[in-house]
Amino acid sequence: MFEYKNIQDFICRSLVNKVLVKVGDTELHEKIVRAYHDPKTNSIILDSDKSQTYVYNDSFVLVPRLIEIDWDSYIAGEKRKFGDIGSPIDEVSGDLFTTEQFHNLVEAGGFIDSDGFGLPSNGTHEIYVNRCNVQVLAAMKYSKTVTHVSWYNN
Repeated sequence: MFEYKNIQDFICRSLVNKVLVKVGDTELHEKIVRAYHDPKTNSIILDSDKSQTYVYNDSFVLVPRLIEIDWDSYIAGEKRKFGDIGSPIDEVSGDLFTTEQFHNLVEAGGFIDSDGFGLPSNGTHEIYVNRCNVQVLAAMKYSKTVTHVSWYNN
């Protein structure tokens, strides 16, 4: 768990269970289940349950967790996969940010986990999601279904 053969081994192990959102211009949105270094090509090979991706000298987007929500089903009360959906957003006690705004504020150090808590939102409703720290909330910038973050200060 704490010992590694080389830096490539460390990097590969740290990629497992993350979500590979994009490599170069290719969108993937796939959870990494295995990663290893190919010394012949000096690339990292990432396996998901859907595909195998070679990363050599490409830019890529990797997030700790990516949340997608079927809002129509949640609002109708049909599903409870992540928890109960909140009532319409309470703009009196919380602040509403687009996922892009929230991502930029987190990158600038404007929010940390001890400041309060945030919830994924579609702009009108929010939903409770377990273990949703600021990194996960900032990663919602890459979500296809979450467009906003409701933030509540402690």
